[in-house]
Amino acid sequence: MEQAFWSLDAPVGRVCSAEVPIPYPKHLEDAAIPQVPGIVATARAMLGRA
Repeated sequence: MEQAFWSLDAPVGRVCSAEVPIPYPKHLEDAAIPQVPGIVATARAMLGRA
């Protein structure tokens, strides 16, 4: 993004973990780390296909 900022057609969208320490229990880990449905939803929103 830093190298091509002025060449982009849309703002940068980032999918990342929540700002918390990664927990050990599986259900909390899944809540903290991006999952496939969230990644797909972000990609579709960037393409205007939400």
